[in-house]
Amino acid sequence: MPACNQSTELDRETAMKAVNRCVEAYLHIMEQIPSGADRRTSEPYQTRAREAFFRHLPVLLDRSDFQIYTACIQQGVHIGVIHLDDAGRYLNMVSIAMQTWKLAHFEELKAAHPPLPKGNQHDDYESQQVRAQLPDRKTQDFYYKELRRRGLPVPNEPMLRNNPNAAACFCELYEKHRDRFPPPERAFTPQPAAKPAEEWLSPPHQAETAA
Repeated sequence: MPACNQSTELDRETAMKAVNRCVEAYLHIMEQIPSGADRRTSEPYQTRAREAFFRHLPVLLDRSDFQIYTACIQQGVHIGVIHLDDAGRYLNMVSIAMQTWKLAHFEELKAAHPPLPKGNQHDDYESQQVRAQLPDRKTQDFYYKELRRRGLPVPNEPMLRNNPNAAACFCELYEKHRDRFPPPERAFTPQPAAKPAEEWLSPPHQAETAA
């Protein structure tokens, strides 16, 4: 595991190899589906293909794993391995793993990045770069609200503000896939107001006519 004060820049080739392993494992099973197979026949192959994809995901142990895992999940959404409704669950796992890792390395991180003289928390270089590319706060809040309305488990705003990588994942998820989101849950529709009590006490018109 690299020391906390070392560069956190991820080697692109390493990341792409990991993503390709997941995709190749998935496609290897999918290519075995018999030609002309119906949905019932192809379903077991699709299940095995998804399992193969997930078996090649990295274990979330350090910062490079967090980045690679996120890239694999994003690619999984693109090729249909992961349904958009489930993407938030996996990204939330990355966020939790990042928090756990930071707690385990708190003293090292504190020594590597001491607070600035004015008391502002100093972000590492990676976080500064990611934070600079995020939309403005109002836009971010709108994205998170829309994702939650559609059932995605988006962390609360304080957690996302402290985790620019996770915030970037959810913003990108909304910007790239908003046209594929399921509709929000049906809004509450108020029922017509009840009739006044005196109307219920009056005899029906048909009874009056018959009389």
